[in-house]
Amino acid sequence: YVKRAKDYHKKEKEIQRLHRKAAFKNEDEFAWGMMSHQIQNGRTKKKGKNLSSDEMRLIESQDATYVKFREHTDNKGVEKRLANLHFLDAERPNKHTFFVDDDDLPGNAVRDG
Repeated sequence: YVKRAKDYHKKEKEIQRLHRKAAFKNEDEFAWGMMSHQIQNGRTKKKGKNLSSDEMRLIESQDATYVKFREHTDNKGVEKRLANLHFLDAERPNKHTFFVDDDDLPGNAVRDG
């Protein structure tokens, strides 16, 4: 019973400390998250970005440029791979090396008779 009671009172004191800390919090304290959020009806909401038409055109052109760049690099990679495909059907040269004495050659056979 005593252990449980001490643990309960310890937790109760911690909760009271957190309540006091929240009550004395400075409402005007700055945090970087405040730059992209605002409070509406007591709730924090993320601000929406309203971009001008020039900014939107710039972003879209950069996106289009990046897509073209990726397409070009991907096509070059495909061309390289296709260039190497012609080696697949080619016959491979034999790698066996035969060492033959001069006497064993068909043209050098000694004929009796």
